[in-house]
Amino acid sequence: MAIEILDDETRPSGGYALLRLPGRAAAGQRPLSVSIRRFRQSDACLGPRGWQSGEHAFRPVAQRTEGRDLVLVLGPQIVNVVEEYDPVALRIPELDVEEALRWPPLTPSLEMPPDLGPARTEEPPDDGSAAPAPDESADESADEARQDAGAEGREAGGNEETADGQVGDEETVRVEDPAVERLRTTAGPDEPRPGMPAWLKVGVLLVFLLLVAGAAFAFRENFHGIRDDVLALFGPDEGDGEPGAPRAPSTAPSGRAATEPSPAVAAPPTPSPAERHAQALQALETGNIDRAVPLLRRNSNDGYGPSTLRLAEYFLERNPAEAMRLLAKACGQGVADRATAYDTIIGKLRDRISAGDSVAQVAEAVEGEKTAAACGR
Repeated sequence: MAIEILDDETRPSGGYALLRLPGRAAAGQRPLSVSIRRFRQSDACLGPRGWQSGEHAFRPVAQRTEGRDLVLVLGPQIVNVVEEYDPVALRIPELDVEEALRWPPLTPSLEMPPDLGPARTEEPPDDGSAAPAPDESADESADEARQDAGAEGREAGGNEETADGQVGDEETVRVEDPAVERLRTTAGPDEPRPGMPAWLKVGVLLVFLLLVAGAAFAFRENFHGIRDDVLALFGPDEGDGEPGAPRAPSTAPSGRAATEPSPAVAAPPTPSPAERHAQALQALETGNIDRAVPLLRRNSNDGYGPSTLRLAEYFLERNPAEAMRLLAKACGQGVADRATAYDTIIGKLRDRISAGDSVAQVAEAVEGEKTAAACGR
């Protein structure tokens, strides 16, 4: 069964993908989960906040059936994190399905939604009769309201006393607190918040004026330079200069010389693919990878098989899957003795697989059949 992953076209903003399981529509009656693992030594499992060491099961955003197929909708916590063409192992534990594949190019979203994993629940208190903790923000708001009410009563009628000569209002007693009195007199709740300081406004204005003056000065210098160039070509106007001063002779070319085009500069000859290939091999021998790889890539794009084969040999140690694709491309470009080239590269790849290289194993599983068909093996 080949799992198919593609963009969810019903969400054009990106971040969602459809995971299609052919012929598994009957399994869509129960909730499923998806876990993703990449072939790395550490942090190999995808979790709700990125790559982690332990496996995490994601619940799909939605699941539905389309004919005989089962479709799971994956959210941004998966689509935005897994990189394009990254070899991964995708597992659906409820169906006992696991498949190694190369992650396709999907459209990510610009915003990451909240955690799509299991919801967090608060543990109940040990004592069932225990009351919830008081809201500190609500208590602070109530204290401020009582202080305001006490202040207004103080301004209106002062401190009123009862028949027994005692203070009769609890809020009035609170206002008599010296700390509250200082708060009321220095920063009352009705006073507006201060804006930008005056010195900062003056500084911003000075910077703006300096920028305007600099732009005007630069324009003036450019204007005088343009004027000098025009005068050098056509000479000054009749009214320019002082009265009676002799007119400077014009240095502008006249007659046929002014209309003749300048001779074209010959472009340097373009090197042939064979010459570029030789330059790339020389750069590889000296360790200049930054020069060698672009030359080989250009030749490969132009259909030059030897450069494509050399690229495949270069990428074998760095990206086995890319090396397999380049080998198939070189065989398609008609490289000489493609059977020998295929046997050499595949032999090295299988040596790595025998040594326990999981990345090389995935590369052969994903690209092996196509490469063998392209090289006639």
